Amino acid sequence: MIKLLRNATHQNSICLYSFNLINSSFYRKTTYDKSSLCYIENEIKGWQWYEKTNKSISNSILNHKLFSNFGLVDIKKINGQIHPTWKGYTPQSKKTIVLAVEHYFRIWKKEHTHLYPIHGDLSLDNIIVNNNEITFIDWEHFQTKATPFWHDIFYLLFETFWCTFRKNNKICVDSLMFIKKTVQSMHNKKQLDSTYLKAPLKTTINIVKQLWDESDTSIRINNKFPILNFSNSEILEIDTFIKK
Repeated sequence: MIKLLRNATHQNSICLYSFNLINSSFYRKTTYDKSSLCYIENEIKGWQWYEKTNKSISNSILNHKLFSNFGLVDIKKINGQIHPTWKGYTPQSKKTIVLAVEHYFRIWKKEHTHLYPIHGDLSLDNIIVNNNEITFIDWEHFQTKATPFWHDIFYLLFETFWCTFRKNNKICVDSLMFIKKTVQSMHNKKQLDSTYLKAPLKTTINIVKQLWDESDTSIRINNKFPILNFSNSEILEIDTFIKK
């Protein structure tokens, strides 16, 4: 059975299909749009880098084709569960994030550089959990030597908080306390860049803007990356709480 899951809904012209065949099950991403070919290429490069540093996965890319006006990549299905981003902070999402921090540290620390590879869209929707094992998926925004260590995790923390914030229409102290404790745990594992210590949310937002200012795409980043919609006063309040 073949099922269309997504049709150009992430502000690009990528179509996502689910294939459940007799002998195999996989996802297919494809596009006929030249401006979206970069996302197919990023997906391929992202999985290739991830497999080199993560020995628990292999042969994730089953097939891929890149031409001047067409791109396709088939990705092996991974067993597990996804906690939806829109639910925000819940006991289950907090557990997932704790596992994601450990996974990120184990995988990314193998790089020896000032600027590290970036997943680029690390949300709860892109994390599969299977018996406390973590797999990051959806590598369309992968880049090499792009950001300081921990950037993807900061984005994950603050996007999840955005969903909690907008659902309750107020600052949730319990969620902020979880972020604060997680940031301290991250700092204890590998010292944070000084800008993250001074203003973690503001720094995360600035890096996202910088990455997309340097991009050739016309993506509406405020829709793609919701943390960009925090007001200046909200950013200050959140950063002040975390660093105090």
